[in-house]
Amino acid sequence: MKIRNIFTIIVICLSLTSDVFSAQGSWRRETGYIREKITRLFVHPEDAQNLFIGTENTIYVLDLAGQKLTPSLIAGGSKLKVYAFEFIPGPLAHILAATDKGLYSSQDKGRSWQKQNLGLDLQSQQCFSLLYDPQYRKLYIGTAHGLYIRKTEKGDFEKEDSVASNTPVYKIQSDSDFFYIVTHQEVIRFGRLDPGFGETIYRVFDKEEEGEEYLENLPSINDFVVSPQKDSLFMAVPAHGILKSDDHGREWQELPSLGVPVKDVNQVTFCPGIYSGAHPGVSSPGLSPVCAATETGVYVFQNKAWVRFDQGITTQAITALAAGFQGTIYAAADTGIYSMPGLPLLVKEGASLNQEGVDNHACLREEKLSDESPVLRDVKSAYDDYARYVEQEPAIQDVHRMVIEYADVSPDKIRNWKGKARMKSLLPSLSVGLDRMGTNLFHWNTAADPDELQKGREYLGWDVSLSWDFSDLIWSSDQTSIDSRAKLMVELREDLLSHVTRIYFERRRIQMEIFKENISPVEGDASFERHLRVAELTAIIDAMTGGMFSKRISQYAR
Repeated sequence: MKIRNIFTIIVICLSLTSDVFSAQGSWRRETGYIREKITRLFVHPEDAQNLFIGTENTIYVLDLAGQKLTPSLIAGGSKLKVYAFEFIPGPLAHILAATDKGLYSSQDKGRSWQKQNLGLDLQSQQCFSLLYDPQYRKLYIGTAHGLYIRKTEKGDFEKEDSVASNTPVYKIQSDSDFFYIVTHQEVIRFGRLDPGFGETIYRVFDKEEEGEEYLENLPSINDFVVSPQKDSLFMAVPAHGILKSDDHGREWQELPSLGVPVKDVNQVTFCPGIYSGAHPGVSSPGLSPVCAATETGVYVFQNKAWVRFDQGITTQAITALAAGFQGTIYAAADTGIYSMPGLPLLVKEGASLNQEGVDNHACLREEKLSDESPVLRDVKSAYDDYARYVEQEPAIQDVHRMVIEYADVSPDKIRNWKGKARMKSLLPSLSVGLDRMGTNLFHWNTAADPDELQKGREYLGWDVSLSWDFSDLIWSSDQTSIDSRAKLMVELREDLLSHVTRIYFERRRIQMEIFKENISPVEGDASFERHLRVAELTAIIDAMTGGMFSKRISQYAR
């Protein structure tokens, strides 16, 4: 009974603090599956309803208002990999895209793109980064062969040999005083008016100590960004973590890395305009919210720690992030594009939040409710219905066993292999030999007719041998092959179980929201979408278990 009351209080807190959770929301899918790896997202600065999606093959434009995904028309019809987008304001406002086939421009909001490689040599056709300086109306472009600058809107690109000459420039950023370019192993700073020769403010490894050839195979700098509210620099370096500098790169400090996979960070970005009204104890003063897209989800740095936000996303790998101008965040995954209306930092003024963001005062007030309270009776009834429903479904441990059995990745398989490899030494090796000797097959008759050539009998010899190698009882040569296969099997099993666990509890969360509708009814479209989402997640789990999940549910329901 005590445990039941605890769960009832939890449901009450979830119900009566719906204003907090609605503010934070959850990830909402904007598109279906996109069968290409998404490399970059970009929100149109003058039309927030247009989201540009760059992939490894082409460019898409997502109309967020009409939920319509349209592939762009690329001049020449060639496939291209998109690395960056940039917006050029003015009477002839247009969008630029840096690709592996060169620089492309669109003046019709992404419907069509034309090549713009004026002044770029053939070695610089591969473009990685873009930055437009509205103050001086200069366009900076980072290529595979160095840095180029277009100093007038209708002029050609000119190569800047004084900074990162003939070196790939993967990222260009700026603050109020400096420009920053990122190469494979270095961050170089130069002045806004006169680039000069630049100054290296960060180097992953020392060239003199390690050597050039060794450095080429070391981890690079994954991303580099400048805070929009404050001239703070943030950089993701797999070898050193996520670093921050408040003095234009003179000194760097490592952010706490607990909870975030620093080696798997794909992108770092900021989410402006979502802290208004936040409780003072929630946000970090003076620090814009930093978001990281990683191979294991989306992480946000707050309260000096990284917190993962994956509610509503069934996949783990997030390849790109983008923030709209009203706080909306967009995430790219292999299952499509997702959006979140804002991070969970918008709360009621005067609310007391615990670490999970739940109003403690509301929970304490509801804990004192009388058993005769209509609200409490409704909550208990909803919880009882949910508990009975959950009892008719397999537990997560049962689902894990289904996945392991269907994928044939059981640890017993490796143990059996090792045992059989060791016992193989008890079985002998059988060899059979057959010899034929034909040297004296033909000979002259030594009796009555010495001139007669006679054929003799053919001589055949055979043998059978058995051999044992008892050293395999101690160590079998097959162990090396088994160990390598075991490593691959463990990695596969961990990926499968991690994925199905995320899907399983995402399904449970939506089921809880459906049962909460008995307390706080929602619109029909939202209710239908939740039921459809549960059916989709059920189908995904069935695909991973060979249909055993739904079969087990049917068996429990009988």
